[in-house]
Amino acid sequence: MKKVGLISILVSSLLVTSLISVETSNQAHANAGSTALPVQKTGNWDDLKINWTTPASGTDFNGAPVGNGYFGAKVSGGVDSEILQLSDKTFHSGEPFNGYNPNRKTALDATRSLLAQADTATTVTYREEKLKLAETVAKGMWGPSPTYYANFLPIGRIVLDVPNTTGFTDYNRELHLDKAMVTTKYKVGNTTYTREVFASNPDRVMVIRMTNDRGQPMSMTAKMTLPAEMNTHGTVSSSGNEIQMSGTAPYDYDATQWQNGRGMTFDARLRARTTGGTITAAGGNLNISGATVIELLYVDATSYKDPFTNPNPSQGGNDPAPIVTAIMNAAFAKTYTQLLNAHQADYRSLFRRLWTEVNGNSGASRPYTLTYQYARYTTIAASRASTFDRPQNGNGMWHYAWKPLFNGAHWFNENVEKTYALIETGNLSESGDPLWKYIKNLAINGANAAQIEYGSDGWMVPHASDVWAQTHLSSGGNEWAIWTTGGMWLMFNMYDHYRFTQDKSFLRDKAFPLMKGSAEFVLDLLVTNKDGYLVTSPSTSPEAKYALSDGTKIAVSQGSTIDMTLVRELFENVLEAGGILEADSPADVDLLDRVRTALPKLLPYQIGTSGEIKEWNNDYVNSYQSHRHASHLIGVGFLDQITKRGTPNLFNATKVSLTMRGSGGYHPDSAYMWARLNDGNQAVSLADVYPTGQWVNEYLVRAAYYPELFVQSHTGEIELLPSLPSAWTSGEITGVKARGGYELSMKWANGQLVSAQIDSPTGTVPVIRYGNQLLNPFTDSRITFVRGNSQSAFNQIEAENYDSQSGLQLETALDKGTGYHLASIDNNDYTAYNNVDFGSGAVSFSARVASNGPGGSIEVRLGSVAGTLAGTCTVPSTAGWQAWQTVSCGVTGAAGVQNVFLVYKGAGGPLFNLNWFQFKQSSTVKLDDRDSRITHSGTWTNYNKANDYLGTEKYTGIAGNYAELTFTGTSIKFISMKQGNMGLVDVYLDGVLDQSNIDLYSPVGIGQVIAYSKTGLSNASHTIKIVNKGTKNPSSSGTITAIDAFEYTAS
Repeated sequence: MKKVGLISILVSSLLVTSLISVETSNQAHANAGSTALPVQKTGNWDDLKINWTTPASGTDFNGAPVGNGYFGAKVSGGVDSEILQLSDKTFHSGEPFNGYNPNRKTALDATRSLLAQADTATTVTYREEKLKLAETVAKGMWGPSPTYYANFLPIGRIVLDVPNTTGFTDYNRELHLDKAMVTTKYKVGNTTYTREVFASNPDRVMVIRMTNDRGQPMSMTAKMTLPAEMNTHGTVSSSGNEIQMSGTAPYDYDATQWQNGRGMTFDARLRARTTGGTITAAGGNLNISGATVIELLYVDATSYKDPFTNPNPSQGGNDPAPIVTAIMNAAFAKTYTQLLNAHQADYRSLFRRLWTEVNGNSGASRPYTLTYQYARYTTIAASRASTFDRPQNGNGMWHYAWKPLFNGAHWFNENVEKTYALIETGNLSESGDPLWKYIKNLAINGANAAQIEYGSDGWMVPHASDVWAQTHLSSGGNEWAIWTTGGMWLMFNMYDHYRFTQDKSFLRDKAFPLMKGSAEFVLDLLVTNKDGYLVTSPSTSPEAKYALSDGTKIAVSQGSTIDMTLVRELFENVLEAGGILEADSPADVDLLDRVRTALPKLLPYQIGTSGEIKEWNNDYVNSYQSHRHASHLIGVGFLDQITKRGTPNLFNATKVSLTMRGSGGYHPDSAYMWARLNDGNQAVSLADVYPTGQWVNEYLVRAAYYPELFVQSHTGEIELLPSLPSAWTSGEITGVKARGGYELSMKWANGQLVSAQIDSPTGTVPVIRYGNQLLNPFTDSRITFVRGNSQSAFNQIEAENYDSQSGLQLETALDKGTGYHLASIDNNDYTAYNNVDFGSGAVSFSARVASNGPGGSIEVRLGSVAGTLAGTCTVPSTAGWQAWQTVSCGVTGAAGVQNVFLVYKGAGGPLFNLNWFQFKQSSTVKLDDRDSRITHSGTWTNYNKANDYLGTEKYTGIAGNYAELTFTGTSIKFISMKQGNMGLVDVYLDGVLDQSNIDLYSPVGIGQVIAYSKTGLSNASHTIKIVNKGTKNPSSSGTITAIDAFEYTAS
């Protein structure tokens, strides 16, 4: 638990009572007969639709969006001319680009020196002179000018020209959020015509269907058109019942230059089928006449492969044409009903996870709930698991202009992180998958930027990037060009994903390695200021400047508030994650020690003369007080450092700051911040409603506030109705997620909590707050607590979360954990925990205990009170009932799913208190080639490649060079790669040749190949050595040996 949560629990516990003692009977804690919430919730889903009474123009951004995570369209809903603006989230200008420049470090060092001189200045004149010089010198750190961001390009348009519509009436265009469908209806005479459009993820196709209610024959001309700028760099043709359109993007970033064999390509198809009537291909179009039903299927794909591969198919990119053909043929073989059913079943499995209504979803509150569900809809449409490594940009995944606003780039100074704040509480965790993939790409390139431009370890992310995951600094203004802490903010999103899902595999394999790299970079970024605090230098507050006494506007400083907030958050989370994962490798221990040492030395928040949180570590103020960014306030929203009970002074100072900032005319996160500040009325007054405008991410950011009104979990507690607006007197929300892996359903009436169900798939019990009271989930009639069917033995299990017991009491815990511990334990008392999953087996047991009595022991038994004894742990007297220690002992025979009985033994009593326990298993350790535990002889070269483990490898072509690892464990794997220039290797184990002439040659490149493995080793220290032989397969062009990773089983 983070410190802020622990502080909150300590304070709140003292506010309620000194201790809560609960007598319990020999029965389960969870309400008997309770069942977990269904995946798909009950609600008036047909009510979730947005209607327009006029078509959109088809030339702006106001069409209704559809998308399947790969591509999307804005549907205008025209009558005589329907226009669908097409976009594929991978289609961009440019190519991978290396903009790194080692000379920028000279400007970095000079800027730091000037800022240090300003920090120690004794006069205003001298300080401001140095600040002005630093502002000028810092420009030497700028990246390429003009800033190179690839443009997010449109694919083109589908145009459906429909004759005989003059005098149409009863027009309606509808976006149905539950059907994930855009429907256009109108009447001509007595006939009602209906056009339906949806984009299916499972079939990767967009479907357009036109029908009428009287079986009248219909005609239309279907067209596909390229963007005007691409007319001479693409083709449109038609044959049979299909239109094929292809095009090539400019190879330059400004989207103006073409060259044969360069630039990303796309292929798109529109295929028609009808009931009755005819289809004729002519002039690149399809002329359809006399049909009572018209169906059009659209598919596209691009040549994008990854950010490290040139996108043109001639340079290694994918060939999109056969991809499109295969997808189209498979979809076209299905009926409309089959496609629709598969689409809606897939979509609703996500969308229907959360239902909410306020005041019956009528009146003034309806637009807010509808906008929230619209944000969830667009998230599903634009960001799907198992698609490409392309997260949403400011446009989501839709646009119409050749060069979209701000290139359609990814902005890390707030946009990306805040856009994805919606997914966790909104029960759409899988939608983060494209972002996690993209962050990995950023880290690969960001390691180059850190090393070359900063001389630092780890990796960094600048102000913005694009499809090519570029990480060189930008240009144009210090207030954005030299900001370097975006990667740290992204790490908060990744770690928060773990906190919501409790997915330890995600934490271990994806988040923690990246978090460590980000921490390594920031440790090099920190300097010590005149007061002895660690500060980032140089530092900025994104897109903002402060004014000197003569009015000069300056961006650079030491230790801006946003930077220090992000560094503090990263350090706390790295330490917490390291503890959860029991990270104990020498490299991890060293890094965690450095982070632990630095954390208390970080510059704290500064409060200004008006009681506000200062934006910079100086006495200057923002040169534009209503600036749309409120970067210095992210500690309250979207991060979790500033809380009402944990940091009350900062909490109140944030209110002052936010009031001073005002709406800024464009401040999409203000509603979220006010919700975190427990002012629901103010939050709703600043929230936008209804989806209009170009910036899709605004609605995702602004909608993220909505669940914060009802449930907050960032303090270590689950707080119910913390910011309920006064006018929202009744309502419900079901399926909302909370940190700790919890899912909640809640109802209120007359502004008061009526009921809440809390599902705990992991079996842990949360601290629950309502108003100023802590609620006991086992005695409060309003709370229903439901545990999952099984719980992992290797997660921390709260002792009070038993299924049955004998002779015990509960008391409010002041130790870390979830709020209660077992007390009054006497000889032969016991607690039972059903369905504990040990997997392949546990090797040890740990328990958190305290005793001011004689102590005793804990017997770990399987199956029953007298069942198999797996182990016995001795509990000493700790000289205090709140003097907590962790004791451990070995266990045997604990495998599979078991009912675990903890039987307590000892003379006299009470014996001891018990807060939690946890088992430990043999663990698999995977080491990247860059790990410091791997030693190398001779020259080895670092290389980055997307399909390598963590995107990196080391290689050598020199005979006799070797890589060596000493490990303690019972198995080992050597992971390499195969390709056309690889040679033969020998593997030595503990100094003895174990396998010779391992051939790494392959005519095609294959990543992460297990070249050697060995099991059944003694549980002891071993050494593996991989030796380059200098020989090769006759077909190979070289004698390269590559080290990608080692993996061993540690006990």
